[in-house]
Amino acid sequence: MDWMTFITKIIDSVAWPLAIVLVIWWLKSHIGQLIPFTKKFKYGELEIEFDQQLKELKKEAKASKLEHATPERDSSEMLKYLSETAEVSPRAAIVDAWVGLELTAFSSASLLGIGNDKRPMPFSRLIQILESEGIIKANDALILSKLQRLRNEALHSPDFQITKNEAQEFAELARDMADLIAGECFQKSGGCGH
Repeated sequence: MDWMTFITKIIDSVAWPLAIVLVIWWLKSHIGQLIPFTKKFKYGELEIEFDQQLKELKKEAKASKLEHATPERDSSEMLKYLSETAEVSPRAAIVDAWVGLELTAFSSASLLGIGNDKRPMPFSRLIQILESEGIIKANDALILSKLQRLRNEALHSPDFQITKNEAQEFAELARDMADLIAGECFQKSGGCGH
């Protein structure tokens, strides 16, 4: 073995570890920000935990609710049902809360003639239409999209784990967004005078 082959083999065996060290060094300021999210990690793409996403959505929805000044509605029976469901199956409570949100959104939109087609419309399309018609704001559409992603994660992820409290928080947030859509559609349709 000559010295050129020897140097080539050394470089070949050190290249990847050195590249990894350089990337970690380059990202060191950002790694500290990712630590709160390392409770759940998925190779290929960073996956933030359900609870963290839910907290962020609650903050966004609270700001949106203040912006819309939606009236409080007594939904204690529904939330009681979802709380009892969460005791048995938090995943089922999330699905039930989501179904309630979708039903409210579609029936409210039908007041305005949206979604009366014979073909079923995906929820994401309904949200796009409500936003383009000025019924909900862009921020509300984003909150609804994120809620849908959380629902999808709860429904389809085989290793999904959620607490009863997280399921209840999701249900409350879904209820708030359903109320927001219903109120905005009702006002846009002319309210009681229509």
